[in-house]
Amino acid sequence: MRLVSTPYLQSGQQLARTIYSENGTVLLGVGVELTDRMIQRLATYGIPGVYIEDKVSEGIIPEEAISEKTRSFAINTIYSTMTKLMDEPKSRQAILPLSIGKQYRDMIKLIMDELQAKPNSMINLTHIFSKDSYLYHHSVNVAITCITMGMSIGLNQPQLIDLGLGAILHDIGKVSVPSSILNKPGPLNAEEWEVMMEHPRTGFDILRKNDEISLLGAHIALQHHEKEDGSGYPRKMTGEDIHLYGKIAAIADVYEALTASRPYKPPLPPHEAIEYIMGNGGHHFNYEMVKVFCRRMSPYPIGSTVHLSTGETGIVTEVNPEHPLRPILRIIKNENQEPLTVPFDLDLRKRLTVLVTGVS
Repeated sequence: MRLVSTPYLQSGQQLARTIYSENGTVLLGVGVELTDRMIQRLATYGIPGVYIEDKVSEGIIPEEAISEKTRSFAINTIYSTMTKLMDEPKSRQAILPLSIGKQYRDMIKLIMDELQAKPNSMINLTHIFSKDSYLYHHSVNVAITCITMGMSIGLNQPQLIDLGLGAILHDIGKVSVPSSILNKPGPLNAEEWEVMMEHPRTGFDILRKNDEISLLGAHIALQHHEKEDGSGYPRKMTGEDIHLYGKIAAIADVYEALTASRPYKPPLPPHEAIEYIMGNGGHHFNYEMVKVFCRRMSPYPIGSTVHLSTGETGIVTEVNPEHPLRPILRIIKNENQEPLTVPFDLDLRKRLTVLVTGVS
């Protein structure tokens, strides 16, 4: 299978990965044959691309960080929690029932089990979701990235659970932000930013009242927008004043936001978002945690289409953790962009003069 941007989809192509709605239910299932009307709906929903199954990508299987079943369960849980809290007349005083805290703890353990079953894999996060479900997928992806980074630095099980709980609920304070601000298709004005910048404090207030969530976990909600140089919010903390979990969550949150499609911007491809994170190491982000992040995040995920300096086009079939910028490709178009009758494999580790010039 391969990832195809929505503008390049064609009627008759077969869907290879499920597309979920905002509450975790199936929007379009595996095996569905796309029609022009479906493709138009995908564009309307703001879905940037989907995985399709075709002859040129046969046998290519992108490995998601967690299973579709676990992701659907997590999205549904977050959706239920957030929508209930949004109905509270005073969200800042909202209290998560203990049963909700326990439910999230069990969910984090499930995600951890799946991640620990493949400890050396590069992270491949799904971004195939509608614009209305961004907040829920975003929360799951931030938790996956945080737990993976925590595993990489040797955190123990209780620490990983605390980190995962805080990460998956890091944006819970947004229940107090009006939807007109959350979904505004353009830059926020000064007054709107003042409202937005309160969501970390609101989230901390909500989480610290639940005994199933540690105070350190609650601090992730408070600190995930703080920056090493003191330019973050809400408390403009610097360096060592920011907890390790906050440093990890800050990286995961920004990367996930950069690579997702939003009403006011198109998504960045993973390699460009990673470059942004690297460029801000030591300034916005803790440099040591940036290095951990870059060792685990795949710049060219399996199934993505890349363009080469030779003019050829290929699909990524394998990522080498030791050389993530030099993947193995299945070349499907020649230097004149003519489809090949017989595609062939190209290992960029053995062709150092060939460079990736772009993705689509």
